[in-house]
Formats: sequence, structure tokens, C-alpha cells
Amino acid sequence: MGHRSTPELPALLARIAAKTGAGVVRSIRVLAPGAPAFVTGTTGARTVAAEGTAAAETPCEPSAGYQRAVAACRASKPDRRPAPAIREAVERQNRALADHREPEGAFREVLTYEEGLREKTVRRRSDEAHRLALRRAREEMRRVEPADHHRQLRGCGRLGGRQRSRVMNDVLHTVAGAVR
Repeated sequence: MGHRSTPELPALLARIAAKTGAGVVRSIRVLAPGAPAFVTGTTGARTVAAEGTAAAETPCEPSAGYQRAVAACRASKPDRRPAPAIREAVERQNRALADHREPEGAFREVLTYEEGLREKTVRRRSDEAHRLALRRAREEMRRVEPADHHRQLRGCGRLGGRQRSRVMNDVLHTVAGAVR
């Protein structure tokens, strides 16, 4: 609930009295944030600070039944620590593994070789993709009407074979660039 102003308190008190009975709640006191609360006990009203300093001043002794229950629970709880013999065996195994471990640089040549293989594979895949793109571009050029190719080449006049192949290569690279 948010902060209630004073005119709403009587209406709130009437609703509480209607739900719980007339003598249960007699008054409502709105406190400022962080202010100590008032607790009513059997001996009368006493104040307890918000931080619980009053509770710390008077320690509460737990009942004998509670103490027996806690003691029984602690007694039945198994010890989770490993036995000394097991700890020693684990330490021996760890030392043996550390003693027989390969040095850091023992496989450097193999790692370098593997890295070279990875680079070659990437390069090979890239070259293969380029070849496939060129092949696809050539196939698409073949599927296009021959008149379209002649229109592209017609502006060049009568070219020799070498010049015509240069123009075709330019056209192929343009198409291959669009395919990528």
C-alpha cells in the first residue's frame, strides 16, 4: 500500500472493523519511512528500532526441545570431507599426472602444420567458390539470347579474337561479380 493521507484513515479503519470485528483494531498510526515501529506486547508498548538493536540487547535462549532437535540433526549429519587415505591418493595421482605431462612446446610443429592445413582448406574453398561462380556466369551467358551478346559486342566494331575475348572476360567478370 502506498502512503495514506489522514482523511482516508477513518474509512480504512471502518473497513477493517467490518471485516475483523469491532474491537480488533482501534487505531492506525502512519509512520515516516525508517522510523522505529511500536510493538504491543503483554507488558505494554515498547519500541523496537528498525535495525533490530533492541533484539540484540536481550538475547533469546532457545527452548530445550529445540536445542535437542538441533543436536540430533548435527549428530546424524554425515561427514562430507573425504577420508585422509582418499585425499592422499588424489594428491598422488595429481602429482603423477603433473610429472608425466608433455612440455608445452612438444607439439608446436604439429600445431603449426595443422594451422597451415586450415589455411589451405580455406583458400581452396574460396578458389572453388570463385570457379563455381565463373562457371555459373558462363552458363547464364550461354542461356541468354545470342542477340544480347552481339548487341554488347556490336559497339566494338569488328574486333579481332584477342580483343573480343577481353570484352567477353569483362562481361564475365561483371556477371560473376553480380553473382557473388
